[in-house]
Amino acid sequence: MDYTTWIPGLHSMRNAVLDAVTDEDLAFSPGRDALTWAALLGQAIATQRDYLRSFTRGVMVWSEPIPPASLAMARRLFDAQDDELVAILTSSHFDPKAPIDRPDLTRTANEQIEAYVQFMLMFLAQATVYLRAQGRPVPPSVAANIG
Repeated sequence: MDYTTWIPGLHSMRNAVLDAVTDEDLAFSPGRDALTWAALLGQAIATQRDYLRSFTRGVMVWSEPIPPASLAMARRLFDAQDDELVAILTSSHFDPKAPIDRPDLTRTANEQIEAYVQFMLMFLAQATVYLRAQGRPVPPSVAANIG
């Protein structure tokens, strides 16, 4: 299956989630030891960056997340990374069978794309929990595809 076709829709749903959150919400946590919105977004930004770097470096290295100071900052980082990821995956030099070494195993670039899609689905599922815990409506595209 070609998971690259899923990526623009996943990014669009993530952006719809960002539209449903305010800067004041960044300190919100659904409780106990759950991450704040800012920490969750910082984790998502770092993870996306780690995946896109893996496609150019051939190795997956996990970086420390840095929570964004604002939603505008998060959106700028996501937008830049979205553009870079699409450029990499649509480049004539991209080899879907190229090996990517992860700490636990080696995957092909295609398998790494599938893992990225799974990460995005998990992020969107977490975001729906946060929105519902705040009593906020889940964006229609997210509700229809994630729940």
